[in-house]
Amino acid sequence: MLEVNCPYELYHARAFAEALDAGENLQSRLDDLATYACQDPDGHFNPELTKCDLRRADIGLHSFRFKMYRLQPDGTYEFWFDGRLIYHGPGQRDGNVPVEVGGPEGPHWSIHT
Repeated sequence: MLEVNCPYELYHARAFAEALDAGENLQSRLDDLATYACQDPDGHFNPELTKCDLRRADIGLHSFRFKMYRLQPDGTYEFWFDGRLIYHGPGQRDGNVPVEVGGPEGPHWSIHT
């Protein structure tokens, strides 16, 4: 499950991605975060098994930070790990975003943990 706590920034990142013909890539990465580890022990999909808290990143334009939580037996969510959804391409701030070596060609977003 994806919990967006930066709707304004995500709206603008989506518009930016569409303008670069990279909208499918951004949506694919968001879908990856929303459904990460969402299979129960029997192999059934359950979107409530994990929760991804997406927020504006303090690095680079059009990038985000996230915290991943796992559902506990008592119904609460416990912190699991965190990371970044980082934009690579034209318009990013030079020097503030990690350089990706061997990544896809063209503007894209990638998940870093």
